[in-house]
Formats: sequence, C-alpha cells, structure tokens
Amino acid sequence: MTRTAHGGFTLVEMLVVLVVMALLVSFSPLLVDRIMPRLRVEAAARELADTMRQARGFAIRDNRARFVVIDVGDRVAAIGGGRTRQRIPPDVQVDLVIAGIEQIDAGAGRIRFFPDGTSTGGKVVLTSAERSLAVVVDWFDGKIRLVDEPAS
Repeated sequence: MTRTAHGGFTLVEMLVVLVVMALLVSFSPLLVDRIMPRLRVEAAARELADTMRQARGFAIRDNRARFVVIDVGDRVAAIGGGRTRQRIPPDVQVDLVIAGIEQIDAGAGRIRFFPDGTSTGGKVVLTSAERSLAVVVDWFDGKIRLVDEPAS
C-alpha cells in the first residue's frame, strides 16, 4: 500500500494559524497605545526642528533676521508671528531654554536666526510619559539638531 501526498493544509493547521492571528490582533492595541506617545513626541520635535530650519533659511535668503516664537501656554510655534502655526500635542510637555533677551513673557520666547546663519541659540524640550526629546539650536552656527534627553 502506498500513500500519495496531497497538497494543502489540514483543518488543525488552519485553526492554529487562525488562533495565532487572533492573538496578534488582540495585542496590537496595547502595542499601539504604548508606542503612540513616543511617536507624538518625535513627530512634534521633528516638525519644530523643520520650522526652525525654515526660519534659518529665510534669514539667510532674505538677508534679515527671522525668529521662531514658541508659546508654551498656547502650545504653538510659529515663524515671526506668521499665520502658519505648529501645534504641539496636548499630552506633550514643553520646556523652553533661551537667552534672557529673547524671553517675551513667562510662557513664551523666541529663537532668532541672523542672515549669516548664526542664532541666539536655545533648546526646546518636548516630553511625554515615555520619552523626552530636545530640539537644540547652536548659537555659533545656527544648526538645529534633535537630542534625546535623559528621563527625569
């Protein structure tokens, strides 16, 4: 008696695959909830860094100083009071470290970029429960970079 092999899967194999897929789907919301705060902080930091790079580029291009206003209370950042405003997510804490002369009031300040590419410098720290990321502006050359901040 010889057995011939037939292609396909048994019912048990199909059920095992379905159970594994059901487990993966049931755990995915937990994974997403855990990852989202980290992603929100990173997205907000990257967007803020892009806004600052754009302001620096405008200053060099137009041969006049430009600045980015960061309003901690209203949770927004904008180039020189412009209409385009970057909103900072409500679950992200904002801390601003800038030169004293650039302080507008207790909850707002600015980082100024000059035509030669330099700036007044500063640091904006964005923090969630999972991550802390700083947008750092070097006063000497006006370069903008993202730096992971140690957990406090």
